[in-house]
Order: sequence, then C-alpha cells, then structure tokens
Amino acid sequence: FAERLRKIPGVKYIATTTQVMGNAFNIPEEITSKDNNIALNTVTVSMDALQALGVKVMQGRIFAKEYKQDTVNAVVINESAAKLIDKYPVGKLYDVKSDKEKYTFQIVGVIKDYHNEGFDKAVLPTIYKVTHLGGTSMTNNVLVRFNSENNAQIIRKIEAEWKVAYPNYPMSYVTMNDSLNKVLEENNRFMNMIVLFSTISVSLSLLGLFALSTFVAKRRTKEVAVRKVLGAANYEIINLLNRSFLILVIIANVISWPIAYILIKKWLDAFAYRIDMPVLPFIVATVVSITIAILTVSIQARKAATMDPVTALKYE
Repeated sequence: FAERLRKIPGVKYIATTTQVMGNAFNIPEEITSKDNNIALNTVTVSMDALQALGVKVMQGRIFAKEYKQDTVNAVVINESAAKLIDKYPVGKLYDVKSDKEKYTFQIVGVIKDYHNEGFDKAVLPTIYKVTHLGGTSMTNNVLVRFNSENNAQIIRKIEAEWKVAYPNYPMSYVTMNDSLNKVLEENNRFMNMIVLFSTISVSLSLLGLFALSTFVAKRRTKEVAVRKVLGAANYEIINLLNRSFLILVIIANVISWPIAYILIKKWLDAFAYRIDMPVLPFIVATVVSITIAILTVSIQARKAATMDPVTALKYE
C-alpha cells in the first residue's frame, strides 16, 4: 500500500507514527541520566516520519535508511528532553526502562520542539524511535505529505488505493490544517464569545450613556440658559456638561482595571506559553472609552448649548 502511494504524482513522503496532531496518545518511559530517572514520552515512527513532519534538526541528524543502527538502538529526542538529559546528548548512550522492557540506546539527534496538542499545553519531553526493521509495526497512523496544489486529486487517488488494499474498511483521514483548527477550536470559540458579549455590553453602555446625557441636558436646561445670558460660550456649556460624565467614566475605568487584570491573568495562566500582562491595552481602552463618552455626551450638550435662551427659560 505504501509503495503504491509513493508512485502517486505529488506525494513526497509516506510514513507512519503513533502520534499525530491533536492526538494525546503517549507512552511513558524512564531514562537514566547521571543516576537520575527522567520520565519521557515515547513516539514510535517509521524511518521517514520526521522528514514527513518537516522537523528542524538542532543537533546531530534524524533517522535515515543508510544508517542500519537506526532500527536497533538509535533514537532522536526533542529540545524539551535534551534540557532534562544533557545539553549536548548526541552520540551518548543511555538506559531506558518501560513497563515491558529495559534497553540501551544512543541519541543520534535533537529536533526542535513542535506543538502537538495546542499551545495551552507544554511540549512533552519526547523520545522518537524507529519501528523494528524500519517498518510500520506498532504504528497506526499513516502520514502522507504531498504538494498542496492538487489536494483533492491526490486525496482521491489515495482513497482509490485504500479501497484496493482494504476494501472492507473505510478510509478515515484528516489534514494537518484541520487537526490544528480542531486543537484551536475551543480558544477560537471562547474569543468569539468574548467579542460578542463585549459588543453587546459596549452597545448597552452607549445607549445608557446617551439616555443619561439626554436626561441631564433636559434637567439643566434653565441653568444652561442662564449661563448663556450671563455670557457663557457654547464650548464652556459643552465642557460643563461633559465634566460630570468624564469623572464617572474615569471612576468606572479605575474600578474595572483590577477586575479585568485578574480575569485576563487567570486566563493566560492556563497556557503553557504566554505573554507578560501588557499595560498598553488598558491605556488604549481608557482613552477610547473617554473619547466615546465625550462624543456621545457632546451630542446632547451641543443641543442644549445652542438652544435659544428665551425658549429654554420657558422650559418646565
């Protein structure tokens, strides 16, 4: 089956692995380093799996068919594992113990960490080892890397080959993009909810602010008229009405800052990789809220300021 897939135009790599994007399948093992037992995750792959995944080599090399020892006692580890074992582990021998066996292996390379279960989880320190004889035993996921220009056509050809090889079993597949989107789906859904409720709350706040400014402007109609008769300019009237609302908006920001900070920090703490809490968004939010409040109140304040004083003094 694998050999037939390799003949399909556009297919670059055919490989198998026990772990794919979004799959939390882990096999724990212990490695003995400097008299310390270190718990690591083990992923079994075929010879071309790391090439198919497009991993970046940081030290040494990855598995290759010209190295016969790779199917016997050679392993590749990721950066997270190297931090626990040794800064320069390539070429060194280590003992590994699992539930079923104990063996000695040589580290031939270190690859850059890649995220398999989303960014809210830390990359597990992992050992990658080749299946016996470089075949597909013990691995149950087939990786196919091909040119993305003819996705649909290549997938149809793969399905056709699958039906020939396994006519009684339907083929189930998922693209890397779909797997990544599924991993990020929960966070995307959460962000959409935040945007929705933020939009609703801001809209309701603006409606309330507009209604309150209308009420206050009506209530102070006579006061505004008297001030105008005494020589107050329009901008002075507008500033007078804006001042009280500006104080309320500033107080609201001062109260909401600590609450927002605590909630956002708690959300960020759930991620294995996160940024430091920035101050700029809080400053921007304050400036924007004050600007919107001034513009909203100024609409009613301008109406009150430009009203004929004679008409205003008759207002009850």
